[in-house]
Amino acid sequence: VATQAALESLLAQGLSPIFILRNGVEVGDRLPYVVAARRAGYRVTAVWPEELSTTSRRAALFLASLAGCYGRLTSGGRSGHETLTITDGQLAKPAQVCLNFLQMFRAPSAPGEVDAVLTLPFLQSDELDLGDLGDLKLSGFGKGKVLPEVVQEVFEGDFEKAKEKMMRWGTMRRSVQDIADPLTEWAKQQMSQKPSASTFSMPSTDTKKLQRAAKIRAAVEHLVSPYNLSACRDGGTTVTTCKWFTINERLCPAWPTSYFAGAPQLKKWGTTAEDVLDAAKE
Repeated sequence: VATQAALESLLAQGLSPIFILRNGVEVGDRLPYVVAARRAGYRVTAVWPEELSTTSRRAALFLASLAGCYGRLTSGGRSGHETLTITDGQLAKPAQVCLNFLQMFRAPSAPGEVDAVLTLPFLQSDELDLGDLGDLKLSGFGKGKVLPEVVQEVFEGDFEKAKEKMMRWGTMRRSVQDIADPLTEWAKQQMSQKPSASTFSMPSTDTKKLQRAAKIRAAVEHLVSPYNLSACRDGGTTVTTCKWFTINERLCPAWPTSYFAGAPQLKKWGTTAEDVLDAAKE
């Protein structure tokens, strides 16, 4: 609430806030800020790492983030960060939190959420030039709460040894200047553009309703996204309930509304078949 109030205060002054929503990984988390900006007549843009779009690069980004996370910790990992610290000797705790954030991330996808998106590479472009990473099986990065094997191996020792081993992953990151320059140029271009008409421009009384609808839209899109489909089991519900239809001479997949409404997260929100259809139409 305090953060949203601060945002609206800045907007009222005609300023352009930049928010790093490190804990706001879902469309519903971002929505209150987006709606506030829309009401004030602002253009809303988003930037996220390009590496999130491919499995192997996503894994490399995770490793690089661990180098940054553990690299700032001191006193045996007990200080250096507000929350991601070592407690009760659990060396892997910060890594598990980072993994959870990464797996929960959803790129802006609901119609009208943002006016423009910049997918900016945070890592060096050529994996062959990322330093001596050893035998890191980045392609083995997948779902679940279990850390990748290459990360588990780092924790076979005390904090200082684990931290030292992780520093090699930090060599994958691009320099701050290499990231800042294209970001600054893009931001300047965006500031000269006008806001687009958006379905997110609604009265504050409708924010909660809109937040739920946006979450459902994002979840529906995620379920049929290439990233999610590539990780599905052959005998899983996603595969067994899929039907194929020819539309305009193209073979297209389709799923019944029950497939979406029965997904754990959507089920939690009490999603109905009508909600799914509304999300698909938008």
